[in-house]
Amino acid sequence: MTVPEKSFKPGAVCPLEGTRVVDLSRLVSRNMVSCQLADFRAEVIKIDGSNATTFANPRFRSNSDQGKNGELCEVSIVTFIAARTLSENMEIFERAEVMAAPVYDIEQFMTDPHVVGRAIPVDLPDDDWGRLPMHIVLPRLSGTPGRLRCPAWALGEHTVENLAGLGLDRKEIEGLARDGAIFLGDAR
Repeated sequence: MTVPEKSFKPGAVCPLEGTRVVDLSRLVSRNMVSCQLADFRAEVIKIDGSNATTFANPRFRSNSDQGKNGELCEVSIVTFIAARTLSENMEIFERAEVMAAPVYDIEQFMTDPHVVGRAIPVDLPDDDWGRLPMHIVLPRLSGTPGRLRCPAWALGEHTVENLAGLGLDRKEIEGLARDGAIFLGDAR
């Protein structure tokens, strides 16, 4: 069997050329995956707390030491993000082509253009609230689309039925409720 010889072509476009990778790893001084990505010409940006995560520093000599001192690696990231608003950070990350996404609170989630555009929350009837927004079933498959068949059950709605199915009689179930171990809701 003959293995074809590949020749080196200076200036050839590599698969990841123009791709930026932010390496946030903290358990090894040089992440092997980052090294491989760099071999394919990705621009790898290693972020650690002080750029002193070398084996010369006793806090980072072994994986165990690095794990114990991992929060030091996060200091620069936390400081950077805390000094800006969410929109400023997202603008900076987008400009730098860093893949990033915010962690939303419920109000931010409900007004996010992607969430609104995909109609992810749907209003369902609720006995206590009238209508209640719920997250639709994802993914939406064309051949077998998921659907919400009913709102969530009321607290205690099926407790008696389930415990009776496990062999408990009415007296035992009422005793558990009286002791505060279970809640029967309106099912009493």
